[in-house]
Amino acid sequence: MKSPEIEELKRLVKEKYEDTLATSTDFEVFSLMLKNKYNANVSTSTLKRLYDYVGDEHKPRISTLNALSRYIGHPDFSRFVAWLKTSPCYNSSFFNADQLMSSDLRCGDEVEIGWRPNRMVRLEYLGNSRYTVIESSNSKMLFGDIFVTGCFIAEQPLYLPFLERGGETLEAAVKGGNMTEDKVRKIASQLLDAMEYMHAKQTVHRDIKPSNIMLTHRGGDVKLIDFGLSDSETFCVLKIPAGTIGYMAPEQLQPGAKSDPCADIYSFGKVLEYMAEAAHCKSLARVGQKCAADECDRRPADIAQVRRLMADGERSFAVVNALLIALALVLLIVIGAMINSRQTKQADAVNADSVSEKAANKVMDSSLW
Repeated sequence: MKSPEIEELKRLVKEKYEDTLATSTDFEVFSLMLKNKYNANVSTSTLKRLYDYVGDEHKPRISTLNALSRYIGHPDFSRFVAWLKTSPCYNSSFFNADQLMSSDLRCGDEVEIGWRPNRMVRLEYLGNSRYTVIESSNSKMLFGDIFVTGCFIAEQPLYLPFLERGGETLEAAVKGGNMTEDKVRKIASQLLDAMEYMHAKQTVHRDIKPSNIMLTHRGGDVKLIDFGLSDSETFCVLKIPAGTIGYMAPEQLQPGAKSDPCADIYSFGKVLEYMAEAAHCKSLARVGQKCAADECDRRPADIAQVRRLMADGERSFAVVNALLIALALVLLIVIGAMINSRQTKQADAVNADSVSEKAANKVMDSSLW
């Protein structure tokens, strides 16, 4: 069985030739044309074997593959294969990988499998042939998914007996109604970690939104997914607006907009507002509003400034809480003092009445004598 790369090379060669390759004469003419026009020495018998005109499972020589690759405009076969991997129009079979057995792995090992460069999943091995998805790009598999397989084999489909979804999107979590201020702060902090890492790598996500943020069921860890619109800051001018309305920075809609971390900060602000509203936390909502200012120069300049805003809000909340507690203690002391004073006055009044009553009794008694 010939590799899918070779099969695709054959198809493209035949497509360019635009003539039939059905008889021995056809292959002779084609071989002669390759030699005269392209200085490619591919014999008639080789072409017959390659196109299954004669029964032979012999793999073609690399010189043959290089010659045919040059015929369709590639320097050699290796460059042709590399082009296949980077071309969005070809399916997953063009990504080669070695056979990998689950029995050869240890718990915690990571495996990256790809069908083409823009379709990839990274897995963590859990033991007993179980894997969990820890990164996914342009795949139906999502972060946190768990499945079982004994091996991965090149050029073979991956059959899964079951797929266990082990996480949920932030959107689903918010709709579930379990948002608290502590949870919002944890999610926001981890999201900022992811953004800080991206920006340090000169990468802008451009589509940060609740449905692109995954939370694990085990510990609620945050993972930012779907980098389909991500771009490098060095690729300045965007050809089309990128992002989701409601979370996309206004300047991204302008002609000649540039890929900039400031756009991610805007999206983060909108996500923070979304979470803060669900958690009824006004201080975090105010931070979100500052991050999502319409003008870029009114937003925090970088992730460090966003962190400071959140820390200031937390300190302000702590100060307010401390003042409220102190005020409550003062009120308790005042109320306690007032109650104690009232009880003392009542006790004095009772004692005075008792003394007066005894004196009256004495007077009455003396009058009887």
